[in-house]
Amino acid sequence: MKRLRAQISNPTYLEITRADVDKAMAVAEYCRTIGIGASDVLAIGDGPNDLAVFAFAGVSVAPANARPEVLAAADIVTASNDEDGVAVYLDRLLSR
Repeated sequence: MKRLRAQISNPTYLEITRADVDKAMAVAEYCRTIGIGASDVLAIGDGPNDLAVFAFAGVSVAPANARPEVLAAADIVTASNDEDGVAVYLDRLLSR
């Protein structure tokens, strides 16, 4: 039987995953399959389950209301989700 990992992402929910699997593994496999390098990946996240993807990606973005450890790991911090921070960041990025 595979070992499970439980993680409390915030006070309102609990995430349970296999201990040997995380988002970064899935993103890395997908990128390998379609020929995208890690330096070309933009990751956006706000919780501890996003930290591995942040470490993999060329650029990482967190909204201002992200968990402290996510804010510390992010390359870019945008406005909070109440201020549509991710949408604002993506709009700026895609308007270049």
